[in-house]
Order: sequence, then structure tokens, then C-alpha cells
Amino acid sequence: MLGYLAEVDELLVQAGTAHALHLFVAGGAVIAAKTDSRLTGDVDVVSEGMTPQLRAAVEEVSQRHRGLRSDWLNDGAKLKRVNVPVEPERIFTGRRLIVDSVGDRYVLAMKLLSHRHVDEADCEMLIRSLGITSQAELLDLIEQANPAQDRSPAAAYFAADRLDNAYRSRRGLRRSDGGLSL
Repeated sequence: MLGYLAEVDELLVQAGTAHALHLFVAGGAVIAAKTDSRLTGDVDVVSEGMTPQLRAAVEEVSQRHRGLRSDWLNDGAKLKRVNVPVEPERIFTGRRLIVDSVGDRYVLAMKLLSHRHVDEADCEMLIRSLGITSQAELLDLIEQANPAQDRSPAAAYFAADRLDNAYRSRRGLRRSDGGLSL
């Protein structure tokens, strides 16, 4: 991911982009930036800043690398923003491209609200790294992230399961399909 961002940065320089573009990203890219064990198919931008020059550079980089999606850097996640303060963490600094994570609490809130099976391990890792130990803390985060009238009860159940599994997996036990396994 960082190599692709560096290529985009170089293309922006070559295109004569005058000012730095500053993006905030969320999703699996934030997790991938923190650990070698996580891969992601795309980088979810949640800020403004996807200029035509940037989109062209992203497209060119995708053409250079077989299997890289043409929208590997995209702003589709802007539609899923949450009401959690951004706690920026620098992921990449180039000459014309700067990329910050929105922070772990923001990413966790987005993933809890989407309550997708593919996000389970990410949520559990974020819960541990943030030191969240109670359902009340997770429910407060969900409440802050999204007004109650728009929130699905499934998010609360998903969060409770992620909290349970986050600390079980630490002891070598992980709940799977309703049971325990070693």
C-alpha cells in the first residue's frame, strides 16, 4: 500500500500538482498500516480531496500493477462517516500526498456500525488495542457514532460478540459458530 501511495505521489509531482493533497483514510487500510498480518483490497478515503489529478494518478498506478483494482484508492466510504472525533495518525508523507488515519476509535465505530463478518477480527484487535473492556464502552461509542434513531440493534449484538471474542482469543480460545474451540 505504501509503495502504491509513493507512486501516486510521484505522479502528482510529475503532473505539476502545486499543493499537497491531504487525505484521511479509514477501514482495513488503517489496520494494514499497523500490522503485517492484514491485507486490504482498497484504501477508503473519508475526507474530501479526491481531485481529478489524484484519480488519474490512482488509475495509472492500477494499470502498472496486475490485479490492483482501478479504485484501490477511493472515497466511497465518505457516505459512511461517523460522528466520532478524528484522531489523526500519519500513514504516509510524500511531496504532494499526505495520508492520515482517522484513528482507531473512528475505524472501530465504522466497523461496528456496518457489523460485517469480514470486520470481526479487525474489531477485536481494535477493542484490545484501545483497552475497551465493557459492553457499556462499546455501546457509548456506537451511540456517539450514530444517532439512536438510525442505529440497528444488530450493531449492539455484533459489538458484544466482538468484545467477548477479543479477550477470549487472547487466552487462546475463540468463539466460533456458537461454541468454543482451541
